[in-house]
Order: sequence, then structure tokens, then C-alpha cells
Amino acid sequence: SVTAVVEDWYAAEFIDKFDQAKTSVALRQEYAQAVAMAMGRKTDEIITNAWQLTGSTVASGGGGLTITKVEDRYEAMRSLDVQETDLFWVISPKQYTDMINLAEYEQKEYSAQGPRDNPADRRTFRWMGFEWLVHTGLPLSGAETLTYCGSKQTTGFAIGSDVSLEVNYIPLKVSTLVTGMLS
Repeated sequence: SVTAVVEDWYAAEFIDKFDQAKTSVALRQEYAQAVAMAMGRKTDEIITNAWQLTGSTVASGGGGLTITKVEDRYEAMRSLDVQETDLFWVISPKQYTDMINLAEYEQKEYSAQGPRDNPADRRTFRWMGFEWLVHTGLPLSGAETLTYCGSKQTTGFAIGSDVSLEVNYIPLKVSTLVTGMLS
């Protein structure tokens, strides 16, 4: 049995009526985009914080991402009967550069589909049995950036109310309020 705690999160920005009149930039659109991005970062933070509590973090332990670390984690996950198609690993840009500098990265016996085979999509790719995701918001443990390795079947995110955005004029403030909400 798993319990999920659903919390309410808001991100809001006021746009002054006179500021809107003084600029040629579509402030409502810019602020709406900024608020939506803030809600996305909050979602990422909630997920990465939960991963830290579960022990699914992988510290690079000095030396960066190595083939030995990838093979060890792969063997550990597969020994738990985790399907290879369900494996994922979230890494920082630094670990990504460590990875592409590995000699094994280019060798076909390690992967039929390496990240360089699909240059149009750098966000996710498959290599060594994992779906790799590059993420810039991973937390640090000392000077080391933590990475996360897991199974799609054991990772969940509860949503009471999906991310939504409202744009309302507030006469008392003589401003437009752009609000993002997530529960």
C-alpha cells in the first residue's frame, strides 16, 4: 500500500496596468509562460524530493559517470526482475558529458540506439537498457550532483488537480493577476 500526500501549490504574478501600456511586449503571455514554467519546476522538485526519500539516488562518488557504475546499477535493477523497458535514469548535463565521453558509449554492442543516433531529441534516449533523461534541476550532495535510477512501474505522481493557469484583472490592484495552480 502506498500513500500519496497531495499538497496545493501556487505561483502568481501581478502585471501593472500602466506597465502593460508602456511596453510593446505581450506581458500577459510572458508572465503566463513564466508562471507555467514555475509550476513545472515545482512538479520536478516534488518528484526529486520524493526520490531522495526512497533511496533511489545514485551519487557519482567521484570520477563522474562510469561504465562500471552503469553496469552495476543495471545488474542491480535486473536482479529485482525489473523489465528493461521500464528502466530509467535521470542525469545532469555533467553526467551526460561524462557518458558521451565513455569509449563504450559509441560501441554498438552496448546499444543499438545511442543518443547520437537521434540528434533531434536530446531530452530522452535509450542506452545500456535505460531510458536516460537529462535534467538541470537535480539536487547536490556536497559537491556531487545526485542522479536517479528507477523503474517506471514503481514511480508515481499523484495529482488532485492538474496544473492550471488563470488570468484575472484585479481592479483593487489596478493589475492583471496571472496565477498557476497545482494540487
